[in-house]
Amino acid sequence: MVYGKYDKIQPYEGSQRLLKALEDNHVPHDYYLCRHSGHGLQNDNKVYGEYMRKILEYLDTYMPVK
Repeated sequence: MVYGKYDKIQPYEGSQRLLKALEDNHVPHDYYLCRHSGHGLQNDNKVYGEYMRKILEYLDTYMPVK
């Protein structure tokens, strides 16, 4: 999952509750925080790129193109 710290649509605090629940329940996950962005993730190109690479990795693993 990825969150923008200044998101006004899905507030950052909500991501912290979800992150805690995943960790408390030992659910595998990846978490990316865009520290300078809002909902559009517009100000953290490096983090956004890492997130997009993780999505492609996930798709290759769980939804491979045959």
